[in-house]
Amino acid sequence: MKTFNIAIIGAGMIGAAHASGYRAHQARLASDQHQFVLHTVCDAREDAARELAKVWGFAHVASDWQAVIADPEIDIVSVTLPNFMHAEVATAALRAGKHVLCEKPLALTAAQAAEMTALAKASKGVSGSVFN
Repeated sequence: MKTFNIAIIGAGMIGAAHASGYRAHQARLASDQHQFVLHTVCDAREDAARELAKVWGFAHVASDWQAVIADPEIDIVSVTLPNFMHAEVATAALRAGKHVLCEKPLALTAAQAAEMTALAKASKGVSGSVFN
């Protein structure tokens, strides 16, 4: 059985929305072939990460997003940081071969968006954005 470990980077309101969504659909999306594990919540404010992890059942807490992306145990990354950080973190996650779900806006410039699009197309993972 393949396990997909999920990390949320950003423990604010949108991070909580992603955590809620993952928790709500965790069992529904699991099968005999794969399961989804609520692995890590990361935020520069470690107390906020700790609280979000506690509320939604994530096993680990971190304060360094680069370390989370470099962690070979992490398969899926939700980028729920302030807008100006989306492109940098999502691009790093794509380069690391992670599946990426990035909040909007994806980027602040057309050049950043083009780079992200090219990386996403070249990746073997699934990537997307959330629009309500």
